[in-house]
Amino acid sequence: SLGFRARKALAELLADQKRWPELKDVTTALLAMEGQPSAERALAIVLYEDACANTGAEPTLVQSLYDGLQLLPEAAAELLQAVADLRANRGQNEAALAALDRLAALSLPEETAARALGARARVLDRVGRTDEAEAAWRQLLASAAPGSLSAQSAALSLADLTRRKGDPGRALQTLAPVLSADADSRLRGRAMLLQAGLLEDQDKVVEASAVLREILGLGGLDADTV
Repeated sequence: SLGFRARKALAELLADQKRWPELKDVTTALLAMEGQPSAERALAIVLYEDACANTGAEPTLVQSLYDGLQLLPEAAAELLQAVADLRANRGQNEAALAALDRLAALSLPEETAARALGARARVLDRVGRTDEAEAAWRQLLASAAPGSLSAQSAALSLADLTRRKGDPGRALQTLAPVLSADADSRLRGRAMLLQAGLLEDQDKVVEASAVLREILGLGGLDADTV
């Protein structure tokens, strides 16, 4: 609605100016408005929590909001994922993990749970908790259906992490399913780029060059790959 958009714009302006008491009032009104998309409600939650943190107030309204969604786990999951994504995009990684912890406590459909676990792995990696990130990727890889997009994406991320941890040989083994001809073309192109880097890490320059030339000869790759 027009009223929601106006309050949202005002809230963002007040946040930029660090006018926390006024921001708390505006975001309280925002959170009382029902029927808004999760991304919009997530922004209101983040700004409200920031206002509370800077005024010494308890964010009781957010807790009440989550309590009200207990019987709607998929709606709660969508909202918490949006909050986590927003926090992570702002570099507020510990707050993102807190939202993901709350999300992990819900009873979720398999696909939603896998998406949340992948998000958690990415944030853990970003804050340098690489062992926990690796464990999360391995958990996702073990639970995903073989050959699924979730499994391929997890294998690609895990291989990249393993490379950065200094084990190119193991990373290549992890990457193998994403290099197969029946893998998703977008993920396969990225996997091949990673494969070339891993071969170069092992001083296998000829093999790395061959992989890069193969990439250039492939059609239908993701634009980011080419």
